[in-house]
Amino acid sequence: MKVIKTVGVVGAGTMGAAIAQKIAQEGFDVILADRAMNYIEKGLGGIRTMLDEAAERKVMTKEQAEAVLKNISGTDKLSDLKSCDLVIEAIFENFDAKVSLFRELNSILPGDCIIASNTSSYSIGELARVVDRPSRFIGMHFFYHAAKNRLLEIIPGKETSAEVLEAAREFAIMAGKDPIECSDRNGFAVNRFFVPWLNESVRIFEEDIASKEVIDEVCCKLFGIGMGPFALMNATGVPVAYHSEKTLETFGSLYKVAPLLEVQALSGKPWELNNGGEQQSKSPVPAEVDSVIRERMLSVVFFVCSQIFDEKVCSAAHLNRGARIGLRWRKGPVELMKIQGVKEVKRLVELAAKRYRMDVPLSVKEDIWVIKTVSLAVNGENAVITMDDPESMNALNVDSVRQLEECFDKAANNPSVKTIFITGSGKAFVAGADIKFFVNNIKNKKIEDIESFTASGQAL
Repeated sequence: MKVIKTVGVVGAGTMGAAIAQKIAQEGFDVILADRAMNYIEKGLGGIRTMLDEAAERKVMTKEQAEAVLKNISGTDKLSDLKSCDLVIEAIFENFDAKVSLFRELNSILPGDCIIASNTSSYSIGELARVVDRPSRFIGMHFFYHAAKNRLLEIIPGKETSAEVLEAAREFAIMAGKDPIECSDRNGFAVNRFFVPWLNESVRIFEEDIASKEVIDEVCCKLFGIGMGPFALMNATGVPVAYHSEKTLETFGSLYKVAPLLEVQALSGKPWELNNGGEQQSKSPVPAEVDSVIRERMLSVVFFVCSQIFDEKVCSAAHLNRGARIGLRWRKGPVELMKIQGVKEVKRLVELAAKRYRMDVPLSVKEDIWVIKTVSLAVNGENAVITMDDPESMNALNVDSVRQLEECFDKAANNPSVKTIFITGSGKAFVAGADIKFFVNNIKNKKIEDIESFTASGQAL
C-alpha cells in the first residue's frame, strides 16, 4: 500500500484552503496550488486567521499554529506537485474545468501518485476517463468547513485499484477524518438526499405554504439542527445548491430544480431572511402549516434514502453517519425512519412517489435500517474488530455490546486466527458506556435493564 506523506491541494479557495489546513494540522507536508499567487496568498491568509483564532481560544498553542503553517507551501505552478504522493482537486464545481485540470495533472504527476477529486456530485468514473491510469483515481469529498468537519466521503470508481482505495482509507484516518464509503452515483450519499431536502424547502416556499423563516424554524426543530435550509444555503452559497441539484436531475422529476432556486442562484444574491437567520419566530407556527412542512421534508428524505438503499450506494450506518457528522443532524435519516416506523415511512415515501410520479423504492424495511457499529476483518492469523460508531465516540450500548460479542466469538472460533486486535474509529477508542441508556432506564424505572446490560458487558 502506498504511504502518503506529501499532499497537493489544487484550488486555494474556501474549500481547498480548509482541506490544506486540516491535512497540515495532522502533520502532512502540503503544497497548495492555484493559477496565481494572489489566490494562494488569500488562501494562506484565511488559514492564518483561523489558526490565530484557534490559538486565542486555547484550542492550540501559538507554537502549534506556527508549526501548521510551516507544513504548507504555496505555488502557482502545477509542476511543483511532482513530489506529491496524493493530489486532491478542490476547484469550483464545473465538469469541463475539472477535466481540463486532470488532463494537465496526468501529464505532470508520476505514475504512482494518487489523484483525487473533491467533487460533490460528478461521476468519479467519468472524471477518471482523462487519466492514463484510472486505477489511481478516486473521489474524496470533504464537507464544509473541511478544517472542522470530520466527515469524508470516499468514492472509488469502477477502475480504482484496491491498493488506492486502501491508501485512501488509511489517509482519511491519519488526516483526522471519519470516512464513509459510497458507490459512484451522482451526489454519492449525503448530497443525494441533502440537496433535494434544500430544493424541497424552496418548493414549499414557492407554493406559498409558509415563509422562508417558518420553514427554517420547523426544519431546525424536526431535524435537530442549528440552521434551516434557507440559512444553510446562504452560508454555503445558493449557486452551490442549484448546481448540485442540476447534476441530480438525471434521477427523475423529484430532483428537478425548483424554478425559484434557479432564479435565486442566477441572481447571485442570498435569500432575504427577515429575522437575520434566527430560527425562533415571535409567534408559534400554525399546527396545519407545521404538519405540511414536516410531511413534505420527511417524505423527500425518506424517499431518496430508500432509493440509496435500493441502489446499494452505501450502508445504513454510513448514511446515518453522513447526516450526523457531515450535516450535524441530531438524528440521522435511518434513526428518523426507525422512530417513524415502517408503516409511516412507507406512507411518506408513497406520498413523495405520487407527488413526483416516480416509482416507489423497495427498501422500506426494518432489516435494511440495521446500523452496524462493530465490524470484523480477518487477515491471515490476525483478526481486527473495529468499534465503528464515531458519531457517538463508540460509546457502549446494548446493540454495540451484542455486536462486539458476536464479532469476538466469530474471531475466537476461527481456527486460523491467533491474535485479535480491538480498535476504534474516530476521535475515541471507546468513550465508556452510553450515558443516555442509563438516564432513560432510570427515568422509566427499568433498573433490571441496566443490571442486565452491565452483567453482559462484564461477561464479555
